[in-house]
Amino acid sequence: MTDTTRPIANSSDSPAQATTSKEAITLNQTRSFIWEFVLTLSTFSVYSIFYLVVRTHEFNKLGKKRFTPWLWLFSLSPVISLFSLPILHSTLTKLETEYSSPHDKKWDLVTIVIMLLSNTYVSLSSKLPTPIWLDLLILVVWSISFAFFARRITRLKHAVPNVSWKKENKLKLVLKWLLAITLIPIYIAGAALEIIEIYQLKDVPRLETKTFTAISADQKASLKFFEQGWYQAEIGTFSDGSAEAEFASINSSNYLVLFTYSEKLASLDDHMHDRRIWLEESLSQAKCTQSKYLLEDQVSVKSDLICTERIFGEDSIAVVTVIETPKKTYELLGMYGAPEYAFDKHRQLFIQMIKEFKVE
Repeated sequence: MTDTTRPIANSSDSPAQATTSKEAITLNQTRSFIWEFVLTLSTFSVYSIFYLVVRTHEFNKLGKKRFTPWLWLFSLSPVISLFSLPILHSTLTKLETEYSSPHDKKWDLVTIVIMLLSNTYVSLSSKLPTPIWLDLLILVVWSISFAFFARRITRLKHAVPNVSWKKENKLKLVLKWLLAITLIPIYIAGAALEIIEIYQLKDVPRLETKTFTAISADQKASLKFFEQGWYQAEIGTFSDGSAEAEFASINSSNYLVLFTYSEKLASLDDHMHDRRIWLEESLSQAKCTQSKYLLEDQVSVKSDLICTERIFGEDSIAVVTVIETPKKTYELLGMYGAPEYAFDKHRQLFIQMIKEFKVE
């Protein structure tokens, strides 16, 4: 991966020669296609935002259209990009004509469309559950398309006559190598682990839905799972090893943990108070509701604690429900989180599942 540093010889026949100032135009040194791809991928496209801030500042030196560079910090948000990317495409097309920069109109348009579609996917993935492998694939597609877009700008800059190239400082050189050497292998390892985990779980029996399933060793505690993909996990996956049973969802990091106690708790209210403190520490902006009531047998007591957190689109709900019988106590702890739309759809179903938790 090498930088493209050579300046292109000025042409006296350039249509822009007559309008070019005698003073050299200072532009940042360009990077190769590979480097643009690596930097975009390794920073989860954050690099591309700052790239556009700098490029719009340079466009102000080359053409009549004036940009406000700092506004381009927001240019790649899903909605704004529907306007910002076409504006950039239009500006580049005019500059390419003015400076006789070689370009492929059809491919340039395809690149913009791919970038817009990738951004649309990002917007949807923040609202709906999507597999990690697909998220990574879209990130790669975005990084490739952005690298082509950056190469288009590189060709334009080298077509500009009378340019003074600003060299990349040492700090940026060190930083980009650190990003390439450290983050890319981490992403590859993460994707590999995800694939391995999916493969390992493909033959694990899934728990039935819409019917009560016994979840305790004595077969007395039962639960009706509200969605597919839940399975019984190994003890210690989510607890310190003291749980009687643990359950996880193959589609997410959601889980349920069952604890049993051989006798009644010293104080059910104190126990639930301690659990509430724990949940409020786990969910920084939790809003909790608690209820306590007798079950149909008029002997067993059930207490439900439900805490919800909604912050920056990361919606989650944590629950603790305890059933205290004359001989034994059963406690179910769980965490459910999902993107906004899926959370709104399944939140009540998850709460209903917890409320239907029962002991025969």
